Amino acid sequence: MWEHATRAIAAVLAIALCSCWVQLDAFGSSRGLSPVSVRLARYRLHCSCSLLGAMRTQPTVFWFGCSDAALHAWTALGVGMALMAVWGGAGSRVCILLANLIFLSLDVCFDLSMPWDCLLLEAGWLCALLPAPTPLLDGSIAPEPVHPAAAFLIRWLLFRLMFGFGKLKFCGTAATDKLYVRDFMIAQPMPSKLGWAAHYFPLPVYRVLLGGMFFTEMIAPFLLFIPHWVRAATDARLVAVRALCRTSPLAAAPRHRKPPPSWRPRSSSPCKPASSHTAHSATSTC
Repeated sequence: MWEHATRAIAAVLAIALCSCWVQLDAFGSSRGLSPVSVRLARYRLHCSCSLLGAMRTQPTVFWFGCSDAALHAWTALGVGMALMAVWGGAGSRVCILLANLIFLSLDVCFDLSMPWDCLLLEAGWLCALLPAPTPLLDGSIAPEPVHPAAAFLIRWLLFRLMFGFGKLKFCGTAATDKLYVRDFMIAQPMPSKLGWAAHYFPLPVYRVLLGGMFFTEMIAPFLLFIPHWVRAATDARLVAVRALCRTSPLAAAPRHRKPPPSWRPRSSSPCKPASSHTAHSATSTC
C-alpha cells in the first residue's frame, strides 16, 4: 500500500510541474510578469550576501541558470524525475526528491504559498522515508516494509489536513448554523452541476450532511492512529469525503442557468444561514 502512496504523490507532483511549465513564459521568462533573473538579482542585491548565502535563504536551482531556456530545462527535468518516480525502482526516492526540489524552486516564479502547494511539498519530502515503489511491469520484487516512524508522519500529515479543514469550518460557529452545506455546494470558485442540484435538497438533508462532515473532519482524524480495520475504514471515509468535495466544484456549471421549474423561493427558516465565517471557509478550504 505504501509504495502506491509514493507513486500517487509522484504523479501529482508531475501534474503540478506540468501546470507550472505551461505558465513559465507568462510569469518567469525574460518577457514575463515577474522575470526570475530580475527577482534573483534584486534579492541578492537587497540581502548583500554571497551566492552561497543567497542559496541558503532562497533555495532554488535557478541560481545555477535562469535564462528562458534554463527555466524550461529545469522544469522538464523535474517532470522527468517525477515520472521516473511513478515508474518505480531503486532510485525512485532520489527522483522524487529532485522533482520536489525543482517544484520548490518554482516558488521564485509563482509564489507557492497556497495550502495545496505547501501540502504537496511536505508530502514530497516525506516520500523519501517511504518504501521505493517496485517497477510497474515487474511484479517479482516484493515491496519493502515501511518504517513505523514514516507511517506515523504520513498519518500525522493527513490528520493535520483534515482536522484543519474542520477547524476552519466549525470553530466560531453556532449550533443553529445548520445550513452550511447548502451554500457550500455553490460557493466554490467553480460550482458544478452536482453542486447546483444539491443546493435544492430538502433542508433536513443538509443537517445530516453537516453532521457527517463534522464527524469526518473533527472526530475521524483521531481514528487514524487506531490500528486494524478502524484505521482502514477511516481512510476510506476521508478519501470519499475529499472526492465528493472535489466533485462538487471541479466541473464548472454556468452561473446564468435558470433555476429548475419546480424551484420556489424558500421561506425564512428558523435555522440561520451559514455565517460569514463559514461562508469564507467554504471557499478557502476546498
